[in-house]
Amino acid sequence: MIAIISILVALGFLLLRSGNRMGYYAFVKEDGIAESIQAICYLLSSFVAIGVARRLFRVKQTFLGVMFGLFAAGTFLLFGEEISWGQRIVGWESTEYFQQSNMQGETNLHNDSRLKGIVHPIGIALGIYMVISSLLQRSFVRRGAKVFTYFTGEWPVVGFFGIFTAIYVVYEYLNVFIRPWYGFDLILWQDLEMAESFLTAGILFWTILKLRSVEKLFGPAALGAAKPAGGQYERPEQRGGVEVSGGNLSTG
Repeated sequence: MIAIISILVALGFLLLRSGNRMGYYAFVKEDGIAESIQAICYLLSSFVAIGVARRLFRVKQTFLGVMFGLFAAGTFLLFGEEISWGQRIVGWESTEYFQQSNMQGETNLHNDSRLKGIVHPIGIALGIYMVISSLLQRSFVRRGAKVFTYFTGEWPVVGFFGIFTAIYVVYEYLNVFIRPWYGFDLILWQDLEMAESFLTAGILFWTILKLRSVEKLFGPAALGAAKPAGGQYERPEQRGGVEVSGGNLSTG
C-alpha cells in the first residue's frame, strides 16, 4: 500500500505540472501546500520515533533506543527549520546574520547560501543509501543482523527516496547535459519542493515501518506484557502451572 502511494503521488505531481503549470507552482511555492505537508511529516516522524524508542527500550535495545531518541530530536529540529522556527507564523524579523547569509532572509540554516553545496549532496547520499539498503535488508534479516537492520531502508519506501534522489541528481548534475537538446532545464528549482515532499513522506513511512518491526525483530515484549484478568502480570515461567525456581521445575 505504501509503495502504491508513492506512485500515485508521482503521477499526480506529473499531471499537475504538465496540465496546470500555474496550479503546480501555487502548490510548490514558498509557504505553500507542499511545504506545509513537509513540516507535518517531520513533526509526525518525531512523534512516531519517540514511540519506536520506547518500544526498543522495553526490549533492552538501549543503543537503538538512544539512536531513535536522537532521530526524534533531529526530525523535530527539521520541523522547526521547515517553518523557520515560527517566524512565518509570528512574523518577527530575522537577525542581521540570517538576513545576510540566508537565501530567503529567514531564520533557518537549510537555506544558508554557504551550506547549499553541502545540504544537497547529503540529501542525495541519503536517498541513494536508503534505496540500496532496502535491496539488502532481507539479506541482513536472514543473517540475524537485527540491529543493523534498523539502519537500512524498507522496500515499501523505495519509491519515495528513489524519486527524491532522481529529481535532485538531475537538478544538480544532469541539467547541464539535458539543456542543449531539451531547450531548457528539465528540473527547475521549484521542482525541489516536490522532491522534498517525497523525502519527508518517505521518512515518515520509514519511521512507521520501524515502529511495526520492533515486535517482529525483538519479540512481543516490545508491546509490553499482557495483563491477565486478575490484575497481576504473569511471569512467563509460571504459565501453564509450571514454575521455574533455582533451576528446578515444580508444578503448581
